[in-house]
Amino acid sequence: MSLTDRHLHLPSTLRASWSCSLLLCCLSLLLILFVPAATAGSSYLPLGENAADGRLLYFDEPSETVITVQTQFTFGEDAPDKLAGLWLAGLKETPAASATALALTWAPVPKGWLGEQWSLQLQSATGLIPTQLTPKPGVGFLADTLFTELVAATPKPAHTYEALLSYDPASGAVAVRLRDLTDGEVIAYTALQVHTSTGPLIPFAGALTLPDAAVMPCDQVVSLDTAASLSVFVPVGLSWYLVDTNAATVTLHRVDRRTEYALHLESPRRLPGQLYFLLKEADGTQRQLMASQDAVTVLPLSVADMAVGNLRIELVYEFQNQRWSLEEKSWSVGAIQATLAGVSLTEDHLNRYLTGNVILTADGLVKDGTLELSSTLVATSGVRSVTSLGTSAGASSPYTRLADGQSSVIGQMQCALSLPELGTHPVTIPFRCVLPAHFDLADNASDTWVSIAAALLEPQDVRFSVHGSLHFPLGLSQTKRSVYRFPQVNDYQVMVGDFHIHTTRSDGKVDPKERLIEAYYDGYDVIAITDHRTTAGYDEMIDLASALGILLIRGIETGPQGEEHYVVFGIPADFVPRNPHSWASTEDESKSTGRVYYRDQLNYIKQAGGLVIYAHPHRGLREPTLWAIEQGILNGIEVYNGTVVGNPRWGAVATHGTEAYPFAFDWARQYNLAVFANSDIHEFSTGPEGRAKTLFLVTEPTEAGIIEAVLSRRTIAWIPQPAMLWAAEDLLKSFITSVVDVSISHTDTHYYKTCVQLENRGAFPVRAKVTANAELLGEVEIRQGEHYILWHWDNVAEIQIDWLNLWINPQENLRTIHVP
Repeated sequence: MSLTDRHLHLPSTLRASWSCSLLLCCLSLLLILFVPAATAGSSYLPLGENAADGRLLYFDEPSETVITVQTQFTFGEDAPDKLAGLWLAGLKETPAASATALALTWAPVPKGWLGEQWSLQLQSATGLIPTQLTPKPGVGFLADTLFTELVAATPKPAHTYEALLSYDPASGAVAVRLRDLTDGEVIAYTALQVHTSTGPLIPFAGALTLPDAAVMPCDQVVSLDTAASLSVFVPVGLSWYLVDTNAATVTLHRVDRRTEYALHLESPRRLPGQLYFLLKEADGTQRQLMASQDAVTVLPLSVADMAVGNLRIELVYEFQNQRWSLEEKSWSVGAIQATLAGVSLTEDHLNRYLTGNVILTADGLVKDGTLELSSTLVATSGVRSVTSLGTSAGASSPYTRLADGQSSVIGQMQCALSLPELGTHPVTIPFRCVLPAHFDLADNASDTWVSIAAALLEPQDVRFSVHGSLHFPLGLSQTKRSVYRFPQVNDYQVMVGDFHIHTTRSDGKVDPKERLIEAYYDGYDVIAITDHRTTAGYDEMIDLASALGILLIRGIETGPQGEEHYVVFGIPADFVPRNPHSWASTEDESKSTGRVYYRDQLNYIKQAGGLVIYAHPHRGLREPTLWAIEQGILNGIEVYNGTVVGNPRWGAVATHGTEAYPFAFDWARQYNLAVFANSDIHEFSTGPEGRAKTLFLVTEPTEAGIIEAVLSRRTIAWIPQPAMLWAAEDLLKSFITSVVDVSISHTDTHYYKTCVQLENRGAFPVRAKVTANAELLGEVEIRQGEHYILWHWDNVAEIQIDWLNLWINPQENLRTIHVP
């Protein structure tokens, strides 16, 4: 059997030098060398071969310079159960060496009470993992090695993956990429710094199956489709983004043809080959922008003459006639702005009307478009009724009340817009909307909003934004509206907050104004807009937040590029991150790249008065998080993040009917961190029931009060669907005994002697298991304003309540004892 027959691709110089007979001899020798190194009860397996061969696949031509190993694997249906671990791409010092010098591995690792969880690791048995990567001793498949976790992810059966490990022994630079070719998802994409190495390195790949799989053909577990070893460093994990040259450095997802942009690229080392951007416009035009070999490259990018549509930019590296597509990102080109003007209420003897004008302008010629205008009516109850008023053809259509499913006709709008004529000159469209007869403004004037929204249906790749008087208030109350009402907890007021929110100022899909209105109707008292790299959303919305009665706190999401993310809030108006989202991991890296060393950046945030929260903590406890804990800089941690549910890439685990971070709950208890349940919302809100909330017990409803509550660790994570609270025992006990009134009385006038009454005076629905004298009185669910009565036939001295949806650690409910 030849290497080509096994779908194993080696450099042509190796293939030409091997004959079939020599190959068989080498393989027989390898079998002898590797079998003694096998773990007892298991066997090392080649990929794409039978288990009986009992060896690893390797390349016998060592490299003494830079080296890259590329492999493709396809997992069988039983792979996660049958596979103890997998060397996606590795390096040994000799073929017979039992120790791995450096490897990209995929294996389950112990997670405490959670058991084993699959994750991706960079591991070494020869001491190449530096202390700043917080190496951990391996067990099982990773025994006798030190490893650092890259990302939590479980292999999917029948999926094909492409792995790349690139290492420069002279500088210690490592590049790692793992892609799911079946889904088109990038699982890992990062650059790391490890120790340097001397001497030759031999690439290899292999799998270790469980004992009961040792008799199975390995390609039924996982098969190797292709493999290659090249003497070149592939710079995967470079930091690059699009920059608005007239504003703060932000990651953009849509570009306006009236704005000047630049491509910003950071490279940790000089590369011998060519690095360039390939621009692919919507009309098929392609052009190339060459990058310099400096640590930082800034390339001007003109979009003034680009066609409307999707712009794709591919980062490419070429060396010695080899080409690697490192990463591709896309942006929408073209913008239309809608300004609402002259919005007013009128009426006659038949109807009331909402009238005004929509004024449209574009950043250039936009052809063949369709515009839809709609009206949104929101009453005291917070129920939204979305009304379709017509299209560019002038047709009217009925509306659907999205919240309750009822249908009605609210009116129509005559819209005479020809988008082929839309350009930089404004086009004015008058509208007139009939308000529903049942919509009584007099009764609901204290809490009613009417808004007009415009949506661009075609072309879909054009950025569409609405400016001006978007929301027209009808007698809006200037006092804070409270949807989630709680009684005082000792001396503290309860505020409902969300401290991880994104808008179109970074990678969110919703404008800051609409995001703020969502928070208003979703019942939040306090929020922090935490866009990546910018606080622009806060600056734009602070006045409207004050009018709505929402406490808005300045925030930002930041951290090392592609590594840990931190939500920072409470920073002053003049705070500007010196290095927004790509902190250097070491001081040497800081000097070579120009990026700010993470310790300097965290100290800078602390000195400015900012609080630091560890967001979606799937990277585990390692640098820089451990250092931030030691220095007292880390103030809190997300135990629940709304956007990671259903996405295995972010490391949340199934627990208590949802997906969350119970191990982060353990860390919060161990290191005295405030717990947070945040939405991390990017899309439109689906309503208050499904959004995460954090309860703050404050001495005053101000930013200072919020900060003091976080510093004093008076936060409770409210996890939705199913609703549950996670917090420290003492805090949760104070909360629930203040919110739920429990009374016990004895009576001789009834067959039963003891009466137990529970009344929920707060907005959180509690589930309680009530026992007395070791007898179950009942399990009840009590919503706000409801009360339950339970009876016992005898006089009891005390009752015990287990609060079934209140957790003081990942495995234990809160328990309280009550006496008459």
